Amino acid sequence: MSILPTEPIEVFFSYAHKDEELKNELVKHLSILKRQSVITAWHDREITAGTEWAGEIDTHLNAADVILLLISSDFLASDYCYDIELIQAMERHATGEACVIPVILREVDWRGAVFGKLQALPKNADPVANWVNRDQAFADVARGIRKAVEELKQQPTPQAISQLSFSSIEIEQELNDSDREVLTELLIYSGRAEYSSRKALCIRIGIESNQLGFLRQSTDADFALELIDYLHTTDDRQALGKICKELEVVFKRGKHAAKLESIKSKLNCK
Repeated sequence: MSILPTEPIEVFFSYAHKDEELKNELVKHLSILKRQSVITAWHDREITAGTEWAGEIDTHLNAADVILLLISSDFLASDYCYDIELIQAMERHATGEACVIPVILREVDWRGAVFGKLQALPKNADPVANWVNRDQAFADVARGIRKAVEELKQQPTPQAISQLSFSSIEIEQELNDSDREVLTELLIYSGRAEYSSRKALCIRIGIESNQLGFLRQSTDADFALELIDYLHTTDDRQALGKICKELEVVFKRGKHAAKLESIKSKLNCK
């Protein structure tokens, strides 16, 4: 994760709609952070009419620096919250791309959940609904989020590496046709080439989606092929390396993992 000290941190709210009233209260308690341009806040009520909602959620979920999981029995019972948003959030947390913070809204047995080892808010993971004064609970959550954001901003920003240094120094081997076919096929199998995931993928690998004329009109297979060819033609090895890391999340073992490791070595990707 690389964030400039002056950049606002994007915060994503993952929640069940039955908890919308509590979510709205939390949003209000984060208002001072928004006014100070410390954070920007996004949740699905920001989606405008006529927008493809799943794709919009996916884009913001994969661009957010901090992901808040608003935990309740309804959250755990929601297939979309638990099986889609939570899994993506934890994948990004595991790779260091985002900070995931559980916020316990209502009493529920959550200790065995996939996020169970993460430090939860408010203090002592005491559910917001159990506090006599909910403002005190949300203020405690807001302080915890402010602390997490400040720590993210203090992390060192990696020095920018020019394309020239990649081409002339670090990259000793070119990808061959077989390597590009492997990346294309795995990109399709992983689901990253699906229409709803394309813009988010572009954000994660660091390219402007408006540069890609094939983003909207192509099939999954054509998009994957065009994207790999585009990155190869433009010699964007950094983006190709990020695609390898994306695919490693899905293909952790077996022959596909071995192929990805070989490609990464050619890209000098650690």
